[in-house]
Amino acid sequence: MSSVLSNAVVVLLIVSFRFSVIFSWCYRSSSYCGSYQVCCRNQCVYGSNCLYRSCSLYLHCSVNESCCSGKCRYGSNCLGKDCSKISDCSVNEACCSGMCQYGSNCLGKHCTNESDCSVFQTCCSGKCRASYDCSGQSCSKDSDCSFLEVCCSGKCRDGHDCSGQSCSKNSDCSLLEVCCSGKCRDGYDCSGKSCSKKSDCSAYEACCSGKCRYGSDCSGDSCRSSNDCSVGQKCCSNTCTNYGCEDPTAAIAIAVVSTIVGLSLAFMLIYCCNRPARLGPSDSIEMGRQVATTVATTTQSAIHAPPQAQQQDFSY
Repeated sequence: MSSVLSNAVVVLLIVSFRFSVIFSWCYRSSSYCGSYQVCCRNQCVYGSNCLYRSCSLYLHCSVNESCCSGKCRYGSNCLGKDCSKISDCSVNEACCSGMCQYGSNCLGKHCTNESDCSVFQTCCSGKCRASYDCSGQSCSKDSDCSFLEVCCSGKCRDGHDCSGQSCSKNSDCSLLEVCCSGKCRDGYDCSGKSCSKKSDCSAYEACCSGKCRYGSDCSGDSCRSSNDCSVGQKCCSNTCTNYGCEDPTAAIAIAVVSTIVGLSLAFMLIYCCNRPARLGPSDSIEMGRQVATTVATTTQSAIHAPPQAQQQDFSY
């Protein structure tokens, strides 16, 4: 008799437990639960809400609550809430830059790295792009490109530097590179590199005889022609100069002739002023013509006359 009673008690407890489980199940609304209870994760629990209880779906939370990053939060969505993956956000939301944002993905959203974007997207120049990389996308620095890419001349390309790539200025190249003759080269300057014009060299350098060298121009450098010198310079006696190649003998001859002409004019002026008889208009014109002719003849003779050999005096 005692054994039968014991078995009956066990059966009663089991049935009671099963009924309690069945009747404690709920579907979000607290109307399924008793007094002072709320429906959280399909179970009636004591409390007024499900805030900060664990969840994996918004259905696990109470009315007017959403499941955000595995916790029930107040509100109809997770917008602006922290996240690490899209499942941390609500329906029609994406996890972009660690924050739930409206939309099915992060396309066009701000980013600093690929983890800020959705699956199958990458971060290029601070924006999420629908691509596996940023190749061909515009950039201003290496960080604008994706992993294993570099920014060369404003475009992302595969590689770790811009060596050998086309450029027009140093900023078109990578760090520790310089733009020489339209190509990115390793180094801090273009000294010793081939060039055809000054712009082929870096700042504070000049193109002299086809090579970049430090300095504002090629003054004093050896040359074969004026093309080996800077713009505006001349190659004189195989040396670049800023002053041209004038013959000093010709300059002296011109100075001597100028002096003679000046003295002649002064003499004629003094003579005319002190002459007793006044000249008529026709006489003055004729004298002026003679003076002009004399000066012109003297100047031409001085310039074109060959140098005179010095004669020695053999008289005793």
